[in-house]
Amino acid sequence: MGRHGRAEGLYDASDSLTLGLSQADGTHTVMVFRPTATDDHYANGVALAAFKNSIYCMWQSSPTDEDSDDTHVMYSHSDDGGLSWSLPDTLQAALPHAYCTSGGFLATTDEMVAFVNIWPDSISLKGGFTYCRSSRDGKTWSALQPVMMADGMPMPAVIEQDFREVDGDIVSAAHFQPGLVVCPIYTDDMSGRAGWRRADYPVETYKEQSRGIEPSFFFAKGDEGLQDSTIVMILRDQRSSY
Repeated sequence: MGRHGRAEGLYDASDSLTLGLSQADGTHTVMVFRPTATDDHYANGVALAAFKNSIYCMWQSSPTDEDSDDTHVMYSHSDDGGLSWSLPDTLQAALPHAYCTSGGFLATTDEMVAFVNIWPDSISLKGGFTYCRSSRDGKTWSALQPVMMADGMPMPAVIEQDFREVDGDIVSAAHFQPGLVVCPIYTDDMSGRAGWRRADYPVETYKEQSRGIEPSFFFAKGDEGLQDSTIVMILRDQRSSY
Protein backbone atom coordinates (compact mmCIF):
# COMPACT_ATOMS: atom_id res chain seq x y z
CA MET A 1 0.00 0.00 0.00
CA GLY A 2 1.25 3.46 -0.84
CA ARG A 3 1.72 6.35 1.56
CA HIS A 4 -1.80 7.42 0.77
CA GLY A 5 -4.43 6.61 -1.82
CA ARG A 6 -6.68 3.68 -2.56
CA ALA A 7 -5.21 0.37 -1.47
CA GLU A 8 -5.59 -2.48 -3.95
CA GLY A 9 -6.31 -5.94 -2.59
CA LEU A 10 -7.21 -4.73 0.89
CA TYR A 11 -10.81 -5.94 0.58
CA ASP A 12 -12.54 -8.67 -1.41
CA ALA A 13 -14.95 -6.53 -3.43
CA SER A 14 -16.69 -9.64 -4.80
CA ASP A 15 -18.03 -10.39 -1.30
CA SER A 16 -20.59 -7.60 -0.82
CA LEU A 17 -21.64 -8.84 2.63
CA THR A 18 -18.31 -9.07 4.49
CA LEU A 19 -15.72 -7.71 2.00
CA GLY A 20 -13.69 -10.80 2.92
CA LEU A 21 -13.37 -9.77 6.57
CA SER A 22 -14.26 -11.98 9.54
CA GLN A 23 -15.99 -11.00 12.76
CA ALA A 24 -13.81 -10.82 15.87
CA ASP A 25 -14.00 -13.77 18.26
CA GLY A 26 -16.41 -13.21 21.14
CA THR A 27 -18.43 -10.53 19.36
CA HIS A 28 -21.98 -10.16 20.64
CA THR A 29 -24.76 -7.58 20.61
CA VAL A 30 -26.04 -5.64 23.63
CA MET A 31 -28.62 -2.88 24.09
CA VAL A 32 -27.19 0.34 25.51
CA PHE A 33 -30.37 2.41 25.39
CA ARG A 34 -33.96 1.76 24.32
CA PRO A 35 -36.19 4.87 24.27
CA THR A 36 -39.62 5.11 25.81
CA ALA A 37 -42.41 7.11 24.19
CA THR A 38 -41.16 10.32 25.82
CA ASP A 39 -37.41 9.85 25.10
CA ASP A 40 -35.39 10.99 22.11
CA HIS A 41 -35.79 8.62 19.17
CA TYR A 42 -32.82 9.63 17.03
CA ALA A 43 -29.30 8.49 17.91
CA ASN A 44 -26.10 8.64 15.85
CA GLY A 45 -22.33 8.99 16.17
CA VAL A 46 -21.83 6.28 18.79
CA ALA A 47 -18.35 6.21 20.37
CA LEU A 48 -16.93 3.88 23.05
CA ALA A 49 -14.00 3.99 25.47
CA ALA A 50 -12.71 1.99 28.43
CA PHE A 51 -11.80 3.93 31.57
CA LYS A 52 -11.09 2.72 35.13
CA ASN A 53 -12.72 -0.72 34.72
CA SER A 54 -15.84 0.69 33.04
CA ILE A 55 -16.94 1.15 29.45
CA TYR A 56 -18.37 4.50 28.35
CA CYS A 57 -20.61 5.17 25.38
CA MET A 58 -21.55 8.58 23.91
CA TRP A 59 -23.88 9.49 21.07
CA GLN A 60 -25.68 12.47 19.59
CA SER A 61 -29.35 12.57 20.48
CA SER A 62 -32.47 14.40 19.27
CA PRO A 63 -36.22 13.82 19.30
CA THR A 64 -36.62 12.76 15.66
CA ASP A 65 -34.18 14.29 13.16
CA GLU A 66 -30.44 14.26 12.46
CA ASP A 67 -28.59 17.51 13.24
CA SER A 68 -31.71 19.36 14.34
CA ASP A 69 -31.30 22.54 16.41
CA ASP A 70 -31.85 20.62 19.66
CA THR A 71 -29.23 17.94 18.96
CA HIS A 72 -27.14 17.23 22.08
CA VAL A 73 -24.71 14.60 23.41
CA MET A 74 -25.68 11.83 25.81
CA TYR A 75 -23.57 9.15 27.49
CA SER A 76 -23.94 5.96 29.48
CA HIS A 77 -21.56 3.57 31.23
CA SER A 78 -21.26 -0.14 31.96
CA ASP A 79 -19.45 -1.68 34.93
CA ASP A 80 -19.85 -5.31 33.86
CA GLY A 81 -18.03 -5.42 30.56
CA GLY A 82 -20.88 -4.02 28.48
CA LEU A 83 -23.62 -6.45 29.48
CA SER A 84 -25.76 -3.81 31.22
CA TRP A 85 -25.75 -0.02 30.97
CA SER A 86 -26.67 2.93 33.16
CA LEU A 87 -29.54 5.24 32.31
CA PRO A 88 -28.23 7.91 29.90
CA ASP A 89 -27.10 11.29 31.20
CA THR A 90 -26.41 14.52 29.33
CA LEU A 91 -22.76 15.10 28.47
CA GLN A 92 -23.38 18.33 26.54
CA ALA A 93 -26.70 20.11 26.02
CA ALA A 94 -27.51 21.98 22.84
CA LEU A 95 -26.46 25.64 22.93
CA PRO A 96 -28.71 28.65 22.19
CA HIS A 97 -27.31 29.16 18.69
CA ALA A 98 -25.57 25.85 17.99
CA TYR A 99 -26.26 22.15 18.08
CA CYS A 100 -23.76 19.62 19.47
CA THR A 101 -22.62 16.20 18.26
CA SER A 102 -20.36 13.46 19.60
CA GLY A 103 -16.61 13.61 18.97
CA GLY A 104 -15.45 10.51 20.86
CA PHE A 105 -13.37 9.78 23.96
CA LEU A 106 -9.64 9.65 24.74
CA ALA A 107 -8.77 7.92 28.00
CA THR A 108 -5.51 7.69 29.95
CA THR A 109 -4.96 5.93 33.26
CA ASP A 110 -6.18 8.90 35.31
CA GLU A 111 -8.38 10.96 33.02
CA MET A 112 -10.91 10.68 30.25
CA VAL A 113 -11.45 13.47 27.70
CA ALA A 114 -14.77 13.71 25.86
CA PHE A 115 -14.82 15.61 22.57
CA VAL A 116 -17.86 17.60 21.52
CA ASN A 117 -18.45 19.10 18.08
CA ILE A 118 -20.27 22.43 18.11
CA TRP A 119 -22.06 23.60 14.95
CA PRO A 120 -22.91 27.34 15.18
CA ASP A 121 -25.88 28.73 13.27
CA SER A 122 -23.74 31.70 12.25
CA ILE A 123 -21.50 29.71 9.86
CA SER A 124 -22.79 30.05 6.30
CA LEU A 125 -21.35 26.75 5.01
CA LYS A 126 -22.10 23.82 7.31
CA GLY A 127 -19.13 23.38 9.63
CA GLY A 128 -18.07 23.71 13.24
CA PHE A 129 -15.47 23.63 16.01
CA THR A 130 -14.14 20.96 18.36
CA TYR A 131 -14.42 21.36 22.13
CA CYS A 132 -13.79 18.98 25.02
CA ARG A 133 -14.63 18.21 28.62
CA SER A 134 -12.57 16.02 30.97
CA SER A 135 -13.29 13.80 33.95
CA ARG A 136 -11.33 11.75 36.49
CA ASP A 137 -14.27 9.62 37.59
CA GLY A 138 -16.58 9.50 34.57
CA LYS A 139 -19.25 11.39 36.50
CA THR A 140 -18.02 14.92 37.16
CA TRP A 141 -16.95 16.83 34.07
CA SER A 142 -14.93 19.99 33.56
CA ALA A 143 -16.26 23.06 31.79
CA LEU A 144 -16.34 23.04 28.01
CA GLN A 145 -13.08 24.27 26.47
CA PRO A 146 -11.84 24.60 22.87
CA VAL A 147 -9.46 22.04 21.42
CA MET A 148 -6.34 23.79 20.16
CA MET A 149 -4.18 23.43 17.07
CA ALA A 150 -0.37 23.50 17.28
CA ASP A 151 -0.37 27.20 16.36
CA GLY A 152 -2.41 28.00 19.48
CA MET A 153 -5.67 28.64 17.63
CA PRO A 154 -8.94 26.76 18.24
CA MET A 155 -9.50 23.87 15.87
CA PRO A 156 -11.71 25.16 13.00
CA ALA A 157 -13.10 21.71 12.37
CA VAL A 158 -15.32 18.96 13.74
CA ILE A 159 -13.36 15.94 14.91
CA GLU A 160 -14.17 12.31 14.16
CA GLN A 161 -14.79 9.78 16.94
CA ASP A 162 -11.86 7.51 16.05
CA PHE A 163 -8.42 7.87 17.69
CA ARG A 164 -5.29 5.73 17.31
CA GLU A 165 -1.92 5.93 19.08
CA VAL A 166 1.05 5.63 16.73
CA ASP A 167 4.70 6.10 17.75
CA GLY A 168 3.92 8.53 20.58
CA ASP A 169 1.27 10.49 18.67
CA ILE A 170 -2.51 10.44 18.68
CA VAL A 171 -3.89 10.20 15.15
CA SER A 172 -7.46 11.09 14.17
CA ALA A 173 -9.21 13.09 11.44
CA ALA A 174 -11.37 16.20 11.28
CA HIS A 175 -13.55 18.07 8.79
CA PHE A 176 -12.19 21.59 8.37
CA GLN A 177 -13.92 24.83 7.44
CA PRO A 178 -14.99 26.25 5.08
CA GLY A 179 -17.54 23.53 4.58
CA LEU A 180 -16.50 20.01 5.57
CA VAL A 181 -13.07 19.15 4.17
CA VAL A 182 -11.57 16.02 5.67
CA CYS A 183 -7.92 15.77 6.76
CA PRO A 184 -6.02 13.37 9.04
CA ILE A 185 -4.63 15.13 12.12
CA TYR A 186 -2.06 14.23 14.77
CA THR A 187 -0.75 15.48 18.11
CA ASP A 188 1.82 14.47 20.72
CA ASP A 189 -0.55 15.70 23.47
CA MET A 190 -1.92 12.36 24.66
CA SER A 191 -5.00 14.05 26.14
CA GLY A 192 -5.92 15.40 22.71
CA ARG A 193 -6.64 18.86 24.09
CA ALA A 194 -3.98 20.68 22.07
CA GLY A 195 -1.09 20.50 19.62
CA TRP A 196 -3.06 19.16 16.64
CA ARG A 197 -1.49 19.41 13.19
CA ARG A 198 -2.95 18.70 9.76
CA ALA A 199 -1.33 15.85 7.86
CA ASP A 200 -0.10 16.06 4.28
CA TYR A 201 -3.19 14.73 2.56
CA PRO A 202 -4.56 15.22 -0.98
CA VAL A 203 -8.21 16.23 -1.03
CA GLU A 204 -10.75 15.86 -3.80
CA THR A 205 -13.62 18.26 -3.20
CA TYR A 206 -17.25 17.61 -3.99
CA LYS A 207 -19.72 20.50 -3.77
CA GLU A 208 -19.05 22.18 -0.39
CA GLN A 209 -17.13 19.28 1.14
CA SER A 210 -14.45 16.73 0.43
CA ARG A 211 -15.45 13.70 -1.58
CA GLY A 212 -14.38 11.44 1.29
CA ILE A 213 -15.95 12.12 4.69
CA GLU A 214 -16.57 10.37 8.02
CA PRO A 215 -13.28 8.42 8.16
CA SER A 216 -12.34 5.60 10.49
CA PHE A 217 -8.99 3.89 11.04
CA PHE A 218 -7.50 0.48 11.61
CA PHE A 219 -3.98 -0.95 11.65
CA ALA A 220 -2.83 -3.17 8.79
CA LYS A 221 -1.09 -6.48 9.35
CA GLY A 222 2.42 -7.17 8.13
CA ASP A 223 3.80 -10.20 6.34
CA GLU A 224 3.85 -12.24 9.56
CA GLY A 225 0.21 -11.50 10.30
CA LEU A 226 1.09 -9.09 13.10
CA GLN A 227 -0.06 -5.50 13.44
CA ASP A 228 2.36 -3.00 11.99
CA SER A 229 2.30 0.80 12.11
CA THR A 230 0.56 1.24 8.75
CA ILE A 231 -2.76 3.01 9.26
CA VAL A 232 -5.63 2.29 6.91
CA MET A 233 -8.25 5.04 6.67
CA ILE A 234 -11.65 4.21 5.22
CA LEU A 235 -14.07 6.96 4.19
CA ARG A 236 -17.63 7.41 3.01
CA ASP A 237 -17.62 8.38 -0.68
CA GLN A 238 -20.03 11.24 -1.38
CA ARG A 239 -20.07 10.25 -5.04
CA SER A 240 -21.52 6.89 -4.03
CA SER A 241 -18.91 4.59 -5.55
CA TYR A 242 -19.69 1.97 -2.86
